[in-house]
Amino acid sequence: MLVTVLLFLVLMLGWFTAWRRYQGELNAGYIGYAAENKLILIPAGAHTRSILQQLEKEGIIRTQWPALFYLWWNKGRSGIKAGEYQFKRAMPSKNVMDILMEGKIFQRSLTIPEGWNLFQVAELLESKGFGSKPEIQNLLQNPERIRGLDPEAKNLEGYLYPDTYFYTRGTGVAEMLARIVNRFQRVFDDTRRRRAEELGLDIRDIVILASLIEKETAIPSERALISAVFHRRLKEGIRLQCDPTVIYASTLIGKFDGVIRRSDLNLDSPYNTYQVSGLPAGPIANPGLASIEAALYPSDDKYLYFVARKDGSHRFSASLAEHNKAILLYQR
Repeated sequence: MLVTVLLFLVLMLGWFTAWRRYQGELNAGYIGYAAENKLILIPAGAHTRSILQQLEKEGIIRTQWPALFYLWWNKGRSGIKAGEYQFKRAMPSKNVMDILMEGKIFQRSLTIPEGWNLFQVAELLESKGFGSKPEIQNLLQNPERIRGLDPEAKNLEGYLYPDTYFYTRGTGVAEMLARIVNRFQRVFDDTRRRRAEELGLDIRDIVILASLIEKETAIPSERALISAVFHRRLKEGIRLQCDPTVIYASTLIGKFDGVIRRSDLNLDSPYNTYQVSGLPAGPIANPGLASIEAALYPSDDKYLYFVARKDGSHRFSASLAEHNKAILLYQR
């Protein structure tokens, strides 16, 4: 009897010691990598033991057995989800396993700034690993995604809505472009479409105008004023003479070097609004919501001209005489 009791106590002590060790290993924070953060990819169909070996090798967990037991104990809850995960601090094995079982996959981000053109977007997508620049540009030059919005579109310029997009590893460039264009379609809703119709314009016209406004000023209070100038010039048949269209036209032929020259103003291009009447051949950038709103809701001011000041703001004028005085004052 005494031997049985002693054996039982030894077993209980061993069990208690093992349990304490298990709890310590499972709940103690651990970090075994020197980098600021660690990204690991769990392939689809990977065996549990190989995943745990990977986690131990990468320094995410100290040892495998507590994690393996924890997984076994929680098997009814879920299994490990495939995908890319990010770890960036000391973490108990229990928390690591919870993250993997709950599928908290790492979300990468892509931000398209307002006013970027499709060539800049192509470079951004390339830098994020979505493919080679020529491959991406080829997709950007295909307007099929927006054919229903803009039957005249030659490419996706103007419809790559500026925003921050989140995606997971393995997302393809075609899927990402679809999300970006779909975002534009949601933003340009029925209310904005009706407003365009009230102005006697279509979506394409508004996007072109918004792109000009976006490139002309970064000052929020000036957008509706710039819009008013363009709307009035279009109505009165006066050429827009918008410098950013000259830059875009010059960029298309690889000529622009950062300075607008007189030869650029004379450039024979359907985008050069110094040479063509009405709107340019298409958008010259991807406008944000504020510029789209400005294109839809110009101010009631009767300005026909504006000239840039040294600080980037503009002086607006209703007559040519007043405009010429402003040029002498601010650009000489």
